[in-house]
Amino acid sequence: MSAKPTPTKNEQLQGQTLAIRAIESTLKIAVANDHDKRFLVATLKQARPIIPTLPPGLLVRLYGAVCESDFPDSSLVDFRYAVQACLAPFLGIMKSQPTKSA
Repeated sequence: MSAKPTPTKNEQLQGQTLAIRAIESTLKIAVANDHDKRFLVATLKQARPIIPTLPPGLLVRLYGAVCESDFPDSSLVDFRYAVQACLAPFLGIMKSQPTKSA
């Protein structure tokens, strides 16, 4: 069995872009059913580890999609905070912890 070849930078970027597009598209669903919600949560979970590796352009695109979403899910809020933390240095903003409301 041969080892899986290491993806090139271009292949990595293509994979990241596909993940972002899938999230964007799922977030645009106006009336989401349980299947859509499960798909979104699974996609967010899969994308979470790649957030720190995303270029600034994809981070901004992802952040915009997440902020425009009407999905009332705590995993989406946590995901938004993770994107904010990675986007902040590119904007010259110090990292801050989100405050939890009582």
